[in-house]
Order: sequence, then C-alpha cells, then structure tokens
Amino acid sequence: MSIVTDVISVTNDLGEGPIWYPEENALYWVDIGRAEVFRFRPETGEQNVCALDSVVSALGIWSEQKFVAATESGFSVLRTKDPGLARIDHFLEGEHGARLNDAKVGPGGRFWAGMLHESRKNGVLYCLCPDGSVREADIELVAPNGLDWAPGGETIYITDSRHG
Repeated sequence: MSIVTDVISVTNDLGEGPIWYPEENALYWVDIGRAEVFRFRPETGEQNVCALDSVVSALGIWSEQKFVAATESGFSVLRTKDPGLARIDHFLEGEHGARLNDAKVGPGGRFWAGMLHESRKNGVLYCLCPDGSVREADIELVAPNGLDWAPGGETIYITDSRHG
C-alpha cells in the first residue's frame, strides 16, 4: 500500500511536464488546456500561475531565468522574472490541427519536442539547437510523448502511441 499526499491543490484541464528549477527551488508545469504555466515553491507554499497567449505543452531549462517552451506554433522562450513568451521559431504557425507535445532538453542543450497532428497519421520529432536552428529527426512516429536519454547521451528513448 502506498500513501499519496497532496502538496498543492490545483485543478488543471491537462496538466503536463513537471520540471524542477533548482535556481528557485521551485516546481514548474503547464496546463495545456488553459494555456497557463504554474510555479510552486514547496519550502514556502507559494504558488503562482501565468496565463499566456499561446498554448504551451512543455518546458525545458534553457539558461538562467529562461525556459524554452514547446507551443502550439513552434518554439518560444519563457522568462521566469518577466513572464511572457518570446518567439524563437514558429514553424507550425498556420498548420491547423498541429501542436508540439511532450518535450525535453537533452545532451548538448538541444530541446527535443514531439509534434502531434489531428488529421495526419504521423507525428514528428523536432530538435531546437542551441544556435536557434530547428531540425526534424529522421524517424517514423505516430504520437511522440515522453523522451529520455540513456547515460552518456548516445541513445534516446521515446514513448509513442501507435495506431491499430
């Protein structure tokens, strides 16, 4: 038997992507359904929410006081001190039914994000490089959701939802 303790009472439409930010001793996560980013500091109980003008599906620590964000239209930067999204590359803009899904910063500081599309059978894995360039991974996926790397960073593991 396990014991579950609620440490914060928040109702999310679609809460995703918890990420610990050591510089603030805070937990961040997103609510995809409401286009909001949450912050919780366990030491003080302080909680904050930031409403955004774009749906964010995942965050990654990019540099001091900055997160990189996977959004409905591409990649953006979210600053922790002055919340708001700054565009990096919105390569999905105008692509109806598409949005970036789960994402994570991997070895070498690259931000990897899976893309879902409502009307297409295949998803895509994109990589935002530290220099700001975006590339598409040469891999067949349906709905990429969940990324991590083996020790040493040579192998990436991806959870994928297959049709049929």
